[in-house]
Amino acid sequence: MLSTVRSRVMVFVFTISLLGIVGVRYYFSNTLYEFSNIETKKSLQMLSSSIFQTMTRSMMLGNPERVEEAFEQANAIK
Repeated sequence: MLSTVRSRVMVFVFTISLLGIVGVRYYFSNTLYEFSNIETKKSLQMLSSSIFQTMTRSMMLGNPERVEEAFEQANAIK
């Protein structure tokens, strides 16, 4: 089957191309996974800070209805 130089080169190029495609796919998949985790953590941190600031401002007003309203709004976030 691989008796000619042409067939050997074709098999070699095909094999290298296949390995390259698998490697690039693995790299992009892994990079996307890490990027997704980092961005999710940033978003959660920002949301947590926002809820904390809202609750703090509501408590500083001293109005119990506003505190309860802010608490209910914070709990409604899913």
